[in-house]
Amino acid sequence: MADSNSSSSSNSCQEEEKFTGASTSSHNPVFKKKDEEVLLQAFRYVVQVPGKMIRGKLAQAFNYWMKIPEEKLTAISEIIFMLHNASLLIDDIEDGSMLRRGLPVAHNIYGVPSTINTANYVYFVGLQKTLALDHPQAVNVFCEQLLELHRGQGLDIYWRDSYTCPTEEQYRTMTIRKTGGLFGLAIRLMQLFSDCKSNFTALTDLLGLYFQIRDDYANLCIESYSKSKSYCEDLTEGKFSFPVIHAITSRPHCHQVINILRQRPKDNEIKRYCVSLLEKYGSLAYTQQTLNQIYDQAMAEIERLGGNPLLEKILDSLKCKTPGHDSNSPDKTVRTEDSNRINPASTNCAGKTDKADDLELVGSATSKSKRPFEFCSENGDHHSLLTKRKQSTSEEDSEEKV
Repeated sequence: MADSNSSSSSNSCQEEEKFTGASTSSHNPVFKKKDEEVLLQAFRYVVQVPGKMIRGKLAQAFNYWMKIPEEKLTAISEIIFMLHNASLLIDDIEDGSMLRRGLPVAHNIYGVPSTINTANYVYFVGLQKTLALDHPQAVNVFCEQLLELHRGQGLDIYWRDSYTCPTEEQYRTMTIRKTGGLFGLAIRLMQLFSDCKSNFTALTDLLGLYFQIRDDYANLCIESYSKSKSYCEDLTEGKFSFPVIHAITSRPHCHQVINILRQRPKDNEIKRYCVSLLEKYGSLAYTQQTLNQIYDQAMAEIERLGGNPLLEKILDSLKCKTPGHDSNSPDKTVRTEDSNRINPASTNCAGKTDKADDLELVGSATSKSKRPFEFCSENGDHHSLLTKRKQSTSEEDSEEKV
């Protein structure tokens, strides 16, 4: 999923060199580079540890179809890189996050006012660079997609802060706007300079959904995720993520999950218990099923558009097909099994005994899954997701750690 340490460091240097800052005009006095560097401190901080660089890779992959000049692709990739990382600075403030890519969030280093100003400044540098693309429709595309991004983000924040659980359909629409906003911006800007006029909207929508739902699952269930973010951070934030929405809407008379969400829990035992409820209610399995469906739909859309080996490779790298993994790897641990002190299957929402189905890792010897859904960790290890199997008659089996 993520690059190695050496390649990450190299990518970071390349991206920093690529970010040239804002240009000045005859209407304004020259802004000294050293002063701009002061403005960009929070931005430089967040990009020092590169993420998965997925948006840049997607732009390269879509150019398999669009074949735009290299200089335009580089310029558009830089715009997306800047906007994405600037949005992370704002997201971390809005979400009250503590970690980003394994480091303290920027606003806890540089302060909230300075970090907000930095993010806004980089947004406008991105707009200036969009103007420099020298296409009459470029700024219009920029504004449309940034508006969509903020509409989606605004709804996400409203639901969280008003304790309003959206429907799955509302969540999907919000995600297409929020997560798909920058995907759409990159593709639409590229098409301005391409002879390829295929409609990529359905594909970018599917990609936005896939990455966000996948991120929702990883935040709750993949142990290595807490190395770059706080443990089950979405629960502490009070976020209505995809598994949480399923748990609440599929069991409207059970209020434990939404009550825990209202508490903005910081205690790991409470968060483990909440994840165990999501497991028990089938919300994690439903999330797996949904991800597999979206994956298949995306692959079918790629085929309909004529095939794209680069894009297929990106999707395959996010959904590893190899079922085996190192049994000694600590990253394979699934969070719901971290605590022996909580038995989530023992009580239902009314507090009565309610034996839940046992669970096992996809790809194990007894798994019947034809298409295991797995994550790759940053170091290349495989993380299998959970799938249901028949309830064991052995109490020891029912409490076995995966």
